[in-house]
Amino acid sequence: MAPISRVASRKVLSSQLGRWQNVCGLSTMVRTASHEQKDTGSSLIVARPNISNISQFKECHAREIKKDAKTELIKALQNILDVQKSLSIDDNGVWPMGVDELSDHPQSVSSWKDSVGKAINSGYIQQAIDIFYSSPKGIESSNDITIYDTYRNLIFRTNAFDTETAFDIFDASEDFYENALDFVHETYLSTLVNHRQQIIKKIIKVISQATPRSDPNSRLGQMLSYISTAIQCTTEPSLQHELYPLIMSALLKKPVVSTVTRSVKLKEIEKEIWDSAIHSLKMIDCNFVAENPRILELYNVLLSQSSYRKQKSLPFVFLMNALLDKGHIPSASVFLKIVQNEYPYESVLITRPILTTLLRLQKKKSASMPDYILDLGTVEHLSCVLSRKGNSSELIQLWEYVQEIQNAGNPHYHPTIGLYENLARAFVSSKRREDVLVFGVLATMEDQGHQPSYIFLKGLSQAMRTRSTVSRLDKASHILRNSHEAYTNSRNNENLGIRASTSALNTIISGYADLGRFDKAYSLYTSFTDLDCEPDEYTFIFLLDALHMNLSTAIPSGYSFENHDWVKSQVETADILLQESTYRGFQSGLLLEKYVSISCVVGNIDKARNIVVDMVLDAERNGQIPDITLETFSRVSLSYALSGDMQRADEMRNICIVSGYESLPTYVEKRIRRLKQKTQHQS
Repeated sequence: MAPISRVASRKVLSSQLGRWQNVCGLSTMVRTASHEQKDTGSSLIVARPNISNISQFKECHAREIKKDAKTELIKALQNILDVQKSLSIDDNGVWPMGVDELSDHPQSVSSWKDSVGKAINSGYIQQAIDIFYSSPKGIESSNDITIYDTYRNLIFRTNAFDTETAFDIFDASEDFYENALDFVHETYLSTLVNHRQQIIKKIIKVISQATPRSDPNSRLGQMLSYISTAIQCTTEPSLQHELYPLIMSALLKKPVVSTVTRSVKLKEIEKEIWDSAIHSLKMIDCNFVAENPRILELYNVLLSQSSYRKQKSLPFVFLMNALLDKGHIPSASVFLKIVQNEYPYESVLITRPILTTLLRLQKKKSASMPDYILDLGTVEHLSCVLSRKGNSSELIQLWEYVQEIQNAGNPHYHPTIGLYENLARAFVSSKRREDVLVFGVLATMEDQGHQPSYIFLKGLSQAMRTRSTVSRLDKASHILRNSHEAYTNSRNNENLGIRASTSALNTIISGYADLGRFDKAYSLYTSFTDLDCEPDEYTFIFLLDALHMNLSTAIPSGYSFENHDWVKSQVETADILLQESTYRGFQSGLLLEKYVSISCVVGNIDKARNIVVDMVLDAERNGQIPDITLETFSRVSLSYALSGDMQRADEMRNICIVSGYESLPTYVEKRIRRLKQKTQHQS
């Protein structure tokens, strides 16, 4: 084998150095070994340590030696080095090992092997490394199987050398191993393979302790590729799944993880190792895993090393699922740590197995085991991500998980209103148009005392009225009626039908309102009593909204048709709805906004103004802030501006400021200003 990275040999002196020291007036023996390369013609001298070379002697003792004595000693030491060139192997341990001579000498490989062995046995590890680097060419083609033992002994006895040297020894051992497979006898094959696995374990340990270097990618990547290939070619599953967790854990250690993180190539190699381990784990038999519990212990230790940064690019979840398929039940702390480290759950490919595993573990756990309880904040965030992607099937799994936690003796683990809303959004946005499930969620929300918001119901209705058609709304209304009838006729069987709820009816009415179909919205309103529901504030808001949309699409902006019979009937209906809502105790600013919008559309702006002014004066007398939305002031002020009454428009703007608002919205102010300029120009 040719030298891998450098050719080095130690220049040392024999025990005769003591005589030369006495000649120069020195009484202290030099015992420190050093490392130096020196060309000596056709050969390289390698000798035992314990004696310093010239450079180290000069460096360490220059200040203690007189100038004349120092010069004289240097000359003497140089003479000794010249004499050693002609020495042969003797008791002083000096070996002439020129590279050119070793390649031709019949005993060169044997001499090299014996030299390394003597250095190791004598405890001179650095000396053995230097001899290793002076190995003869073609040593990897030697048929002496004991050379592989030399590599193994060297790599196990050298704990103080750097990572580069360890990689050199491993590289040389792999070259020899590939050649040895062609000639080794079957009786020695198992020993050879066993020694190789020991070397791999040692080099994995070296990798775990490696420190970042300026350019480590090529060499470390080469070693990782060798190790990965060696593990994949291992025929014994027990040994294979002992080495996989070791190398995977080594790459997660602090000294080396920063190096791997900075390199795209090393990250790819690491990912390939993980994928190979998971694939191999899926292929082995469950009984084999049960007979080798150490495999599961090693992988469980690996899973416990999960962190947010490490798990960002490594398939911890898939490894955990593979172990679960083989009968391994991870602890609740380890599993929940892995789940939370997958935040923000953007990939459905990761979220789906998380939910599947979460549900499986909760169902399979024994009574003595702790529950696999995710905090409700994480559950709600998961539901939000899945809802945006329309993954209703995964949300059903999440809902089943929440129910399992409740049934396991956690009565305070209640779904949040956010979870309910995300479920409904996912069902209404699903390609399967699961409106019946939407109604079920809304009914459950009411049963739990949750009041869906106006914005939430408006969003559901907008998703339901797909492509501005009423067909889906009509179908949803029909489903709700029939489902409620089935529910009423089978109260003892919860699996039949879904109870109609006020929120579900409001959602359909809102959809009709957006399309201006007041006739269908009012028809559904009249069926509240038949469906055992009571209208709420949002019901009247959506009905008035339907009236406003119906009128605004029929009457052009800026025209007054308040004396038209059809318009009169619509206004009378709005008055009736407002009176009914007031009778039921609903008097919100949003309700007033819808009624004022209707008055402005039909041209009865003074009526809208009087209602707003009366509410402001009543609030001032009671020392309160009037419950009037900014949109209401904007609507009345802009209607006056469109009719040309700029004085009233400014008056309404001032009332808006008195009511606590800074001003009208910017777009309203700009439009009123343009209308003023247009009026002045015409006048």
